[in-house]
Amino acid sequence: MMPTDFHSIDTTLPRIYAKIDNTDNKVDAFVEHYGLSEPDAIEGYTLVNVTNYTIKPSIGSTYDANVNTFVEPEPEAVEISIDVLKGEYKASVSLDKYNRILDEYPLQEQLFLMNQYDSDKDTIEDKNIMLAYINNIRDLCDTYISQIDNCTTKEDLYSLTFTWQ
Repeated sequence: MMPTDFHSIDTTLPRIYAKIDNTDNKVDAFVEHYGLSEPDAIEGYTLVNVTNYTIKPSIGSTYDANVNTFVEPEPEAVEISIDVLKGEYKASVSLDKYNRILDEYPLQEQLFLMNQYDSDKDTIEDKNIMLAYINNIRDLCDTYISQIDNCTTKEDLYSLTFTWQ
């Protein structure tokens, strides 16, 4: 609710103004103003009171005076280095390795087989089959990480496929 007279304005709180460059209509700063009067004009700039805006414009926003709105700038594309991509690929392969092992042999089952908890059910043969499976997945993971390390371009990374077979 906007005050109807100057006696009800709280002058201890600032009013926020977007400082808009008159050459490109972009917000380049915000000005806090205390008191009842309007802030002093700044040559080459327009000040727009944004105090009551629910979402304040950001630096770089473009102001359209015809409709009194701000348009946010398009986000810039972030360039990801090949080393960062390699790290993401390696993390993904490692996570996939753990998930494949746990899907096939949940942790409790691994413990039972390793310790032959139930000698009738948890046989040495079952334990060896499990170990062979886990070692195969670990070897595949090591192979995939080597392939990732050997990539010299992003296109090389994008062309990799991991079949886990």
